[in-house]
Amino acid sequence: MNHNSPDASRDDTNHVRSNSLPDSEVLIDQIAEEFLLATREGKITGIDAFVGSHPQVIKTPAIDGPLRRMLETLCVLHSLGAESFVDEKRFEPPSLPEAGWPEIEDYELIRVAGRGGMGVVYEAVQVPLSRKVALKVLPSHAATNPGAVARFQQEARSAAGLHHTNIVPVFEVGDDGKHCYYAMQFIGGYSLDAVIRQLREIRDKDRAQSRLGLPNEVRQGEPKALAADKERSAVTVAATNTKNAAADSRLMTSCIASVLELPQTQPILGSDDTVPIAKGSSTLTVSGQSKPFFRNVARIGQQVADGLQHAHERGIVHRDVKPSNILLDPQGVAWITDFGLAKTDDIDFTRDGDVVGTLRYMSPERFTGSCDASSDVYSLGVTLYEMLALQTPFAAYDRVSLIAAIRDKQPAPLRSLNHRVPHDLQTIVDKAMEKDPRRRYRTAAAMADDLERFLDGRPIRARRVGSVERLWLWSRSNVGLASSIATIAAVLVVASVVST
Repeated sequence: MNHNSPDASRDDTNHVRSNSLPDSEVLIDQIAEEFLLATREGKITGIDAFVGSHPQVIKTPAIDGPLRRMLETLCVLHSLGAESFVDEKRFEPPSLPEAGWPEIEDYELIRVAGRGGMGVVYEAVQVPLSRKVALKVLPSHAATNPGAVARFQQEARSAAGLHHTNIVPVFEVGDDGKHCYYAMQFIGGYSLDAVIRQLREIRDKDRAQSRLGLPNEVRQGEPKALAADKERSAVTVAATNTKNAAADSRLMTSCIASVLELPQTQPILGSDDTVPIAKGSSTLTVSGQSKPFFRNVARIGQQVADGLQHAHERGIVHRDVKPSNILLDPQGVAWITDFGLAKTDDIDFTRDGDVVGTLRYMSPERFTGSCDASSDVYSLGVTLYEMLALQTPFAAYDRVSLIAAIRDKQPAPLRSLNHRVPHDLQTIVDKAMEKDPRRRYRTAAAMADDLERFLDGRPIRARRVGSVERLWLWSRSNVGLASSIATIAAVLVVASVVST
């Protein structure tokens, strides 16, 4: 199980700068980086003064507006401090008990199941009840920080107050004087980001074999991500834990099968513990992406939306909805976990204007410090987009460019990446990812309802955005460029009329 499987957020800064970027965007990025460096050194007195010190900006009005919006966002982010962005660590393979593990009465720790910004999750046994649980423990170095303790306790209370079939339930919250912890139901599954990585590996393998002209009857080998996990396990796990690695492999197979709607007895990953993929199974469901795949993605989205609505009705906004915080069990049931950044009506440990969460899944309004239930809807839309496209909607080589893309650019339409995506499903995802919260699904329940309509074959309530409307929305986000184009068009029309 992976209760806090890390997300690939560090990839946000690993993309290479494109040589095809417009000169204006390159200039904005360069000036923004200069502003960020000067701010960190305490040399900035204000945005107006900084912009005024760059003559090239003053001479180019089309750059002034986008640059100022970017600098305002950086001011918000810079005021938070590094701790406001959860720096999640890579998932660690199962490991044997160590001397440094905490000793908590009534609990026997088995292995580390995951790590995150707010604690370590252990697979454990609640001895008095002989019950397997996921035990989340606040790290000892954070136990002396009142703010960290308060946030951890708030996370436990928020999760404990929610009782829904798609939210991981909390059994017990405790503090023995040395450790703050809470016990959750143990979900025998994997996070969606792990599943997405495996699907991407299978798809890439299918494509490579197709290019080489290899037959589909037998799929030998296993995805690179799974092989890497096993290689790490070989280094860090004792020989007595070999059975755990095999069990993990079979568990991942079951989770993938639940998404692709394959028979549970049909292994899909070739390894020492499984039979190679049967004829055409992965080609039809990953590379070709058949109807069952899209229905299962919609079903997962509906379950998560239902769970979020339950939380929203109780005054809790998750604020960190993403694939690594959604668990999928072998039966195909989705579970929302990790309410460490949740905002409640009763208390919120962030200051006004604070931005917390993972950048790639944040809604545009989050960068101004605004957040409500529709922000979770946006993040769920991004999650479904990533499952359908097997890639993120926004890619950038640094945080500044990523924020600019989320705020000002439209992602590639799903059907342009894969024409097999059903029109209605694309419409649902598009509406959930609208940049203007007023155009988004106003509640998670409304999104769940449309996903249910899609699954039932009924007309959805969301409507597609037409070309004229999309042009109008683009012009609102690019006022300077749109005005220039409109002026040029008007001049051409007048010139044509006069000439005639």
